[in-house]
Amino acid sequence: MMKRLICYMAAALVCVSCANTKQQNDANAAVTVRVSQAEAVDKPNEVTGFGSLSFLQKNDISAQQEGEIAAIYHREGEEVRKGDILALLKNPRLSIAVEVSEEEYTQAESAYQLANIRLLEGEFNAEAELLSIERSEAELREQTRYHSEQVRKFNQQTTLYAAGGVNEESVRSARFELDAQAAQLELSALDIEIRRIGLRDRDLRAAGMNVSLDPEEKTRDLIALTTSSLRVELKAAETSREMAYKNLVSARTAEAELKIASPVSGFIAARNFETGDHVKKDDTLFTVLNADSLYATIPVREADAFRIKKGMPVVVKVDGTGATYNAKVDLVSPIADVQSFMFNVRVLIDAAELSEAGAAKPGMFAEARITVGKPDRTIVIDDEAIINKNKKEGTVCVVQGQRVTMRRVMFGEIYENKREIMSGLENGELVVLKPASNLKEGTYVQITKK
Repeated sequence: MMKRLICYMAAALVCVSCANTKQQNDANAAVTVRVSQAEAVDKPNEVTGFGSLSFLQKNDISAQQEGEIAAIYHREGEEVRKGDILALLKNPRLSIAVEVSEEEYTQAESAYQLANIRLLEGEFNAEAELLSIERSEAELREQTRYHSEQVRKFNQQTTLYAAGGVNEESVRSARFELDAQAAQLELSALDIEIRRIGLRDRDLRAAGMNVSLDPEEKTRDLIALTTSSLRVELKAAETSREMAYKNLVSARTAEAELKIASPVSGFIAARNFETGDHVKKDDTLFTVLNADSLYATIPVREADAFRIKKGMPVVVKVDGTGATYNAKVDLVSPIADVQSFMFNVRVLIDAAELSEAGAAKPGMFAEARITVGKPDRTIVIDDEAIINKNKKEGTVCVVQGQRVTMRRVMFGEIYENKREIMSGLENGELVVLKPASNLKEGTYVQITKK
């Protein structure tokens, strides 16, 4: 029994010794490798495309008046700003029309001022006439009281004559004097009545005006009634002045239209006339491309076209300048190109950014990145870790412990200098970079720093 136990122990020691020897041999035969860690990152949900810049708007600038081209200040290809004068026309007829209109307006203004002065004088005269009538009425009342007193004295004198106190001649002379006074009173009253014509209450009513109980207001109404014809003359003069002013503005506007100005900022694409040429109204003189309406046309695949909607944010990078602009999707073509089977997406660049930079020009090559949704979480590794690539599949050497496991993976696009892994790897796993051909399943490896 003891001998059997000793045999078992000896056998066990031999096995342990063999295992240690094999592990030591594997360690001595370990392959040194560099590794990279698979990591999870946020991948922008974007559609990328390449295209060229174009202008959205083209402005044909036409002559608003007939004339001869006196000067041209800009040529094809030159950049212009909104309001810049491109050319100058000459039309003597319009210049003469401005001079005539200015003279007519000056005369109309003088006539208006004269009518205004006449109305003011008429109001003063009317007020003076009313005061004069009031004075005459006061004098008539005083004369009437005096006549009444003379009648009383004449009656006394008649009584004295009957008693023999005065002679008949004195009585006859007094009667004549009274009759003369009465006639004068009647004439004064008639004169006041005549002067009141047009200033009576019934005249106010006939003119459609109310008779006010307020003396001051009634006086103003009477003055207005008296000067109504002068007011009509002033209104006519004012109308004539306004008409003359409109004619003057019209003539000056027509003359100003001889200056051909650019309605937008941009570039002159075409010039159709030369200095000295005669142009008619509505003839197209220049074509200006609007610099504030630059857009990029980007072809995309059918699958991407259905994901893109109008208004989605876009970042456009212009290769020629290196400048980057914020933009938005303006239009997705509903029909694919018959040759490329791609759908064109029109991306409109923010006009404010164009005015600040001003370097982008039509025809330049541009890259557009269209954001179509929230970022996706994905696994990425260094592209050099993938071997045996076949379309979208490949093999990676995964280090688990100190041994290599060969694993098949599905990969996607290059993203930020790394390859996107669609399946086959987990976040944090280590893969061998540029694995040597002698690496096999189960190969013992030793990791070195990258």
